[in-house]
Amino acid sequence: MITKLFEFLKISFLTRPCLLCDEPLSHDVDEPICDDCYEKWVEWYGLACENCGKICDECECMTSDLKYINPLGLIKSCVFYDSKRAKKFTNMFYKLKDEYDLSIIDLFAGKICDAILKSCAEKGVDYKKFVITFVPRRRISRIWRTYDHAEGLAKAVGKRLGLKVVKALVNTSRKQQKSLNRKERAINARKSYHLRKDYKSNEKFYILIDDVMTTGATILACANCLKKAGAIVVFPVTFARTPES
Repeated sequence: MITKLFEFLKISFLTRPCLLCDEPLSHDVDEPICDDCYEKWVEWYGLACENCGKICDECECMTSDLKYINPLGLIKSCVFYDSKRAKKFTNMFYKLKDEYDLSIIDLFAGKICDAILKSCAEKGVDYKKFVITFVPRRRISRIWRTYDHAEGLAKAVGKRLGLKVVKALVNTSRKQQKSLNRKERAINARKSYHLRKDYKSNEKFYILIDDVMTTGATILACANCLKKAGAIVVFPVTFARTPES
């Protein structure tokens, strides 16, 4: 009886669930993903760019506009997110945005930190000169959900790297970017993102955090705001980016 009770408590409270299928993990693993899902996870990380054939970590198929915001060429996403080729992982983004799942924030933050350190090392740049900021959610979204998942992701990255996190930007949009086409996204982003009125800073090097980059319009709009405030380098880093970017 006691043994069964212990097993129940262990499964209910001590065992972490797999982030993909919610089944309890049977043992300690580096990634909070069960054995059955791990093969798909590795496959997801191996998805190649349909243009250049390289994995996301090595792909440099960025628009010239995005390269303009960063003279060092520091633009990074960890993995390609293609809902057609990686359907099983769509639920992770829903959990991040709708449930503020701390396990997913921790997982994504770890991968983003690895990408930042690797990119800075390759370019010979000291990552400690950067401050971290993030792409803010719409005001109505923050009120409805009571949190901003991009801010949570930025804070997790900042804590791991020992970097300051600043709230530099505001999003005044009343439209969801995902409901717009590429041209509409660019127009809406330029109109919607601004520096916060109370933001005063002499910072020159920013890491700009978001979960997913689709067309790059939001990243570009936010980076331009930071450039107008005196930023020399804006280093956009997202966990994922879609083939459209």
